[in-house]
Order: sequence, then C-alpha cells, then structure tokens
Amino acid sequence: MSGLHVYFGGTFDPPHLGHHRMLEALLADAWVGRVHLVPTGRNPLKVTDGSLGDRRLRKQWLDLWLKELPRERLTLETLEIDNEEQGPQYTVDTLSTLKAREGGEWVLCFGADIVKDLPRWKNVRELLAKLHSVWVFGRGDSADPLGGLDPELRRMAEFRVMSPRIPDISSTLVRSLLKGDNALQKI
Repeated sequence: MSGLHVYFGGTFDPPHLGHHRMLEALLADAWVGRVHLVPTGRNPLKVTDGSLGDRRLRKQWLDLWLKELPRERLTLETLEIDNEEQGPQYTVDTLSTLKAREGGEWVLCFGADIVKDLPRWKNVRELLAKLHSVWVFGRGDSADPLGGLDPELRRMAEFRVMSPRIPDISSTLVRSLLKGDNALQKI
C-alpha cells in the first residue's frame, strides 16, 4: 500500500464527534494510505475522572463507530487496550511496534488540546525522530493550534495544521455530562 500511515491514538472513552470529524478528514486526505486507530488503555498524563467503559465496552463502541466508515484504509489497532492490565502503554513504544510490522512512513495525528502536553510524553524526541510529520487538528475557535507547542519540539518535526477544525468537545466533557457534573458550567 502506498501513502502515509497515520497513527491516530486516544482513549476514545467515549468516541465523539471530534474524533469522527478527524477520522473522516484523514480518510479523505490524498496523502494517507492507511489510518491506524489506536485506543490507549490508559493515558499516563491524565488524572482519571472515571472511565465510562472497560476495554471490552470501549472496543464495542469503536466497532459500532467504525461500522459505517470505509474500512479498506482503516485499521483498528487494539494493542494498547488489550494490554491495559499491564499498566500504561506509550505512543513511542506502540509506534515502534506498528512501524516494525508495517514499514513505511508514519504521521502522528491529534487534536490541538494535546499540543501543550507533548513535552511530557515518554521519549518525545525519539518519537518525533520516527515520524514523517505531526498533524494537528484545531479545536473550536481557538487561535493557533500550534501556539502552545514547545519551540524546541517544533524544530524537531514538520507540523501540519489540518482542516477542518473539530468541535470543542472532549471525552472528558462527555463523561462529565453523562455523570451530571454540571460540565456545561465549566465551559
């Protein structure tokens, strides 16, 4: 298969409209050969506010979400949620596993809310060195999606701001709304 491999990771607890819009844009991008959707078992940088679903339920959500999307260029990678009991899994390690299996050039894709945390990722310099580029989707009406990016890291990789902007929504907000935590007052 030709084209770039896109690593699109997240807890997807639950998947939401922002995830869907990102995935649609990736599948429509002419540079993309295959999108690897990688649900993480646990995000080591986030304080958990209570998951809505265990790994089996989250896998069911993902299967239902992806059911209506064209699957010929989409792979659901469950490496991380299958190893959830072993503790946190890290993007740099999972990417290395996928790259060894698939070969080719890889892109890391995420929403702009992740940019500020990138310096805290495990072996972030090693991760960036393995990538063709990093694609970032802006959220809501936020200014520059790359505005909070560490300048040193910005020089280490090519960063591409993607279209369209995604709705200003997060799985954290959805969980909070479902639990009745007055989440709308926090926005």
